[in-house]
Amino acid sequence: MELKNHWQIIKKYRWLIISAAILLMIAGFLIGLPQQAKLETTISFDILSLNNINSPKDTYYLMQKNQMVGDTLMSWTITPDIVNSIFAKSNIIPVEHGINLENYFRAKRYSPQNIVIKFVTNDEVMAKKLANNLITVFQEKSTGIKNFQISPSKPIIINKKVDFKLYGTIGLFAGLLSGTLLSYLLWYLKEK
Repeated sequence: MELKNHWQIIKKYRWLIISAAILLMIAGFLIGLPQQAKLETTISFDILSLNNINSPKDTYYLMQKNQMVGDTLMSWTITPDIVNSIFAKSNIIPVEHGINLENYFRAKRYSPQNIVIKFVTNDEVMAKKLANNLITVFQEKSTGIKNFQISPSKPIIINKKVDFKLYGTIGLFAGLLSGTLLSYLLWYLKEK
């Protein structure tokens, strides 16, 4: 098929392509408009050793121990008892806020001595309560870890606004693509 034929198909079915693009663009805007802004809270925990380092061998073992303590902290973010106690101390009932506790707190290690915990809420008061109580619970639990201390950062709460224009733009391009594909399909069916 030559380029001339492609142009004729697009020209013949331009109403279909334009209609699909407009419909999906409007659908994208309608999907994006009711989306609420989300607050992403980030807390960094530094793992500090209380031991003295005397040799390179000590440094290696200290790094290994730091990593194990970091693994322990990361596991606390998915341990049901600990997650429930964070919500209980915050006086927040997860079901009332539509919160699924499974993987609510996301932890990531950036180095053997540093992990970052993130979570998302819709309410700033709830974000502050959860962040402060997460720090409190982690510090209480970490007292049982000998020769190490965890040092939390101040929680950072970022407002992640939803850009409904992005949804509309995606809808526009999806409409152009689907309208074009539908045009070729109609042309193919008429040719047969």
